[in-house]
Amino acid sequence: MQTNQRFGNIATPSTRLFFTAALLYWAGGLLVMMNYGKAEGFLLMRNVGSPITDFLFTYLTHVGDGLMAVAVCVLWLFQKKWPRAIVLFAAFAVSGLLAQLIKNTVASPRPAPFFKANGQLIDAVNGVELLQSHNSFPSGHTATAFALATSLVLLMPWWQKRWWLAFIVAVGIGYSRVYLGQHFLQDVLAGSVLGVLSAAAVYLLLRKWNPPFTRAAW
Repeated sequence: MQTNQRFGNIATPSTRLFFTAALLYWAGGLLVMMNYGKAEGFLLMRNVGSPITDFLFTYLTHVGDGLMAVAVCVLWLFQKKWPRAIVLFAAFAVSGLLAQLIKNTVASPRPAPFFKANGQLIDAVNGVELLQSHNSFPSGHTATAFALATSLVLLMPWWQKRWWLAFIVAVGIGYSRVYLGQHFLQDVLAGSVLGVLSAAAVYLLLRKWNPPFTRAAW
């Protein structure tokens, strides 16, 4: 396979492992959804609470709120790594816009109003307010987290060697959305699909376009 001199080769051993891990993650999530109902799966995934995990996931979830992706883009702009910044920003924007479009179209209730409508209340993690909106599907935080993780693995040799770390952090952010009572498993899985596919599509399209950046810019 020929390698684009400006954009590199997407099919490296590390990127293959990353995408394979994503496929296994989705398959595992689908198996859980097939064996447990929406409410049962949600309660099962939250049945591991402790002060340590409360603290961890309360702060880890903020990595998926978009500020981290914007911060990385700004850093790359200051470093004049224009192609990296463009790819990451485009992946972030595409995944975010698609997530919001689907949210407003599907209008799926968040866990709190979902359970309330069925005469149940769910516990909130201390310091976390349970969202009451009807825009649960898909998870925007998870979409951003996986778009960022995928972009880092595709763009940076350091992250390619540590693809597993990027993947684990993204999965952790997705899980935090369920743990904190803001999303169901299917919301998180859909968000991860959006994030991975958006980043990969943006990367491949720009690689095909082949803009006039030198390889050193990466």
